[in-house]
Amino acid sequence: MLCFKLDLWTKFAFFVIFLIVTPECGQCSLQEGRDLIGEITTFFTRKFLPIAQDVFFEVDVSSECSGSLLKMVSAMRRREPWALKMLTAGGYVPSGVFFMTLTSLGSYSQCLSTTVQEENVTLFTGQYCGLHVLPNQEVYDGLLDIMEQLGDVKRSAAPPLRYQKDSFYRPGLRLGLCVPSACTAEELGAIVSKVAGRYEQFAEISSCHTQTQDDVRDPIYYFAILLPCFLVFVTVAATMLDQYKINGNPIVKAFSASRNNAQLLSKHRSELTFLHGLKALLAYWIVIGHCYLLIDPYSIFTIKEALDIPKTIFFQIAATGAFTGVTVFFVSSGFVMSYSSLAKKDSTPGLQLYFASIVRRYYRLMIPALVVLAAALSLPYIAHGPLTDAYFKMFTDCKTSWLKIPLEIVNTDSFHQMCLSHYWYLSVDYQIMVLIFPIVIAYRRHPRMMTVCVLLLFFLSGVGIAATTYFMRLLPFMGFNSDQSKIVLLLDYVYFLPTTHIGTVAVGLLTGCLSFKYKDIRIPSHIRTLIWLFTSTIAIVVNVVPVLWYHDLNIPPWADAMYAGIHRHLNALCAAWLLFACSTRNGKTLTKFLSCSPLVFLGKLSFGIYLVHYPILIYFLGINGTQQQMLHSRMVRDSVGVYFISVGVAYVLHLCIEGPVIAGDSLFFKKRRPSESSDLPSSKQAKLKDDIISEELKAVVLSSAAQIKSIYKF
Repeated sequence: MLCFKLDLWTKFAFFVIFLIVTPECGQCSLQEGRDLIGEITTFFTRKFLPIAQDVFFEVDVSSECSGSLLKMVSAMRRREPWALKMLTAGGYVPSGVFFMTLTSLGSYSQCLSTTVQEENVTLFTGQYCGLHVLPNQEVYDGLLDIMEQLGDVKRSAAPPLRYQKDSFYRPGLRLGLCVPSACTAEELGAIVSKVAGRYEQFAEISSCHTQTQDDVRDPIYYFAILLPCFLVFVTVAATMLDQYKINGNPIVKAFSASRNNAQLLSKHRSELTFLHGLKALLAYWIVIGHCYLLIDPYSIFTIKEALDIPKTIFFQIAATGAFTGVTVFFVSSGFVMSYSSLAKKDSTPGLQLYFASIVRRYYRLMIPALVVLAAALSLPYIAHGPLTDAYFKMFTDCKTSWLKIPLEIVNTDSFHQMCLSHYWYLSVDYQIMVLIFPIVIAYRRHPRMMTVCVLLLFFLSGVGIAATTYFMRLLPFMGFNSDQSKIVLLLDYVYFLPTTHIGTVAVGLLTGCLSFKYKDIRIPSHIRTLIWLFTSTIAIVVNVVPVLWYHDLNIPPWADAMYAGIHRHLNALCAAWLLFACSTRNGKTLTKFLSCSPLVFLGKLSFGIYLVHYPILIYFLGINGTQQQMLHSRMVRDSVGVYFISVGVAYVLHLCIEGPVIAGDSLFFKKRRPSESSDLPSSKQAKLKDDIISEELKAVVLSSAAQIKSIYKF
């Protein structure tokens, strides 16, 4: 088999060289080239036909399938255009195999556009299939030995072989085949498996597509398209009725785009306005982290270069550090929860306040999330390509698991089985609120006891993470790893659990209480400077230290466990100081920057940006028909594009959904507001209730990723 491949590809290489060195060839040279092509196709046909006859005899293949395959081979020998079109639409030997380039996708659209007719009757069309070729252990070890001898890829960096179909990532070749549509995916799978088995290798067909299949639409598609259109229509109609004062109904005003836009562009400032700017910056951090970590390994051009990227400081800050951004959002969530609760002295009984708060938080977050879910379900019907099956799995999985989103239990699924995997944050954030909000209610009467509870949660969550990491031998942090199964284990047993993040939310909760209690405190400038230097140093070191794990250092398991248990908590303490300083006017320069109008505008859209950026990024990754290089410049370019496209979509989402939900919530609960009092100055009291209670309590909800599961999801 190896000799056959070398002989064939040697002839093909000589043919390419022949074309390059004879650009001024005449009729004789052209004829020589045609003869060489004929020799190659004849050689290929002579080798293929005996194998095909044996396989067709041993495998249960329909006569239509075997006939179309033999017809294609025969047409290739005669050099018919349609056969050459199908042949050249496939992907064969990837470029840079010794740099671990695993993919040669071919041309998806060229394959599907092929039509074979006979006497004006269509016999079959082109069918694009993904072929996975997995070597046996002996061959795989031999390839790794060669690459290690060349000094390009170390054996320790290569992922282990896995043959299970449910494995998240299996090393091997991912090739594109263009075959007749008369064969089903099952028949083709049986054929390639039989052929590979002859040489003690493993191969399978992952999926097949024809133009007819890609054009199929079902009711889910029409629902996903009509729902956003209906909401836009309602918004436009309500805006016109409001602008021309035709109807003054409060519900009409709630859907008025002009009113929601005015609320979005409001320049009112309060003690917590800086949170908008912080959320805007952190949202971009999440986006760039997902751009790095959500790329399918099979779509990467040279895994060797991808393995070098995590060794850079920029990757640690942009990608691995993005998970720090998630920690800051959890801290901010607890901060706003406690600060806004103390800012309004509510005489409502504790149990009633508890249920009212969790119900309000639920529908204010869930309604926009469900609308985005409905719209995202249309993507598998709109976009098609060689990578869409891999990337769009999270959308197709929604057909059976979408109910877990409104039930707030998305995080109970494994990463590669989740419906919209970035919604894990919504579920975890809500689960933590249900568990921790009683501490907020009880803090007024029992501040010392609740402080002890917060500190216990903070300490125990870190110990639990460290213990889980040590005994299960998990990765110490979220990032890039060639063995994707380790990332999935870390996601399932640590990252997606509310117990992992409840300690950081508790720190934010305590910070909010202290910020409100000591809102007039002024820390001497020299002490502030020392604290800023100390917290900044800790934050930088914690985010850069993971680079050590990418340099093949022999780090013991206890060090893995220690870093896993403390890095989130150290970042949480740094974020807590930032929130305390800005909310008590002890960080005037930073507060002024974070409160500037552009960042405030983007921050108000941050929840919508988080909801929509993930489907947008997955869409662009899915429609890509070529391999992608892991370059910092490319990741920055892609992240900026995805971020600002998400801003535009989030703006429309705010006008049509978020704004009306906020207005409806205010309308429903307006009877409670006159009885509420605040310790804040009366001139700021109303604005604080509208901007902080109505919006900030809802808007400080963002997440990561990736992934990376970057992928991604992380």
